[in-house]
Amino acid sequence: GLLGGGFCTGVGILSTHIDFQLGAETDLEFCVTSVSVALWGKSENPREILVQSQAREGGDHSTFRRYIVASADEREARIVLNVPLQRIRLKFHGNHKGVF
Repeated sequence: GLLGGGFCTGVGILSTHIDFQLGAETDLEFCVTSVSVALWGKSENPREILVQSQAREGGDHSTFRRYIVASADEREARIVLNVPLQRIRLKFHGNHKGVF
């Protein structure tokens, strides 16, 4: 799938997250091969992207992949997963001295 949203936080907040549930209304897990995140290619890019999973609804999220956005010029973050998942969170931290 494709999500066309922006990395947006409140003024002065440099962290946000997006939660996804695969196969709503089922207990099945799906093999997720990778996640691609479109980036702006400017200083508002996040510094790091954490991929987290949640074993059950209401449970804690555990980080199992970390992607460092090396520069403000990056336009895409492709994170290889190859794991079965149902609940996934993408967490974005920091920026490259951007103004947002």
